[in-house]
Amino acid sequence: RSFMAYVTATWCGPCGQYGGPTFKHVVTALGDDVLSVNVQTSNSQLTPYFKKNGVSHPDSTFIGPAFTQIFNTLNVPTSGGSFSIPAFSVNNNYMGTSNTTVDQLKGAITGNNANNPEIGVAANMGINGNTLTVKAKAKVFKATTATEFVWSVVVIETPITGYQLVGGSANNSYEHKNI
Repeated sequence: RSFMAYVTATWCGPCGQYGGPTFKHVVTALGDDVLSVNVQTSNSQLTPYFKKNGVSHPDSTFIGPAFTQIFNTLNVPTSGGSFSIPAFSVNNNYMGTSNTTVDQLKGAITGNNANNPEIGVAANMGINGNTLTVKAKAKVFKATTATEFVWSVVVIETPITGYQLVGGSANNSYEHKNI
């Protein structure tokens, strides 16, 4: 399965007008063939959803410090020290911003999925209070020259309906998937 990241913000008009619909179309079209994640930048209007279980820190406490690392991992280029959003990445390969098409994303995902995996990973997780425990194992299926493998754990929320700037207009009932 491929991994697609969509980096966005509720205050970003192009994200709501172009990026969001593109992301939703790919997620709907490919279903389980892609693990898709909606990465919200700091200062998001979805802040109340990041303040669960009595935690009262602003969303930038959770997202801000890790944001540069996320962009670097996804190979999103910078311009004058700033990142452009919306941004799409498939398997840590930067795909583009608002001009990224559904066909480009689907092509990258289905092309990758056609390759035989070198490593299969299985994971099991459990939640006890505020602790998330993940147990994982891997199996190598064919010889590889790679000397290092990186595993990431991504926790995905159910869809959240909330504010999104779409073009120049506010939409308070915009569905944010796979946050």
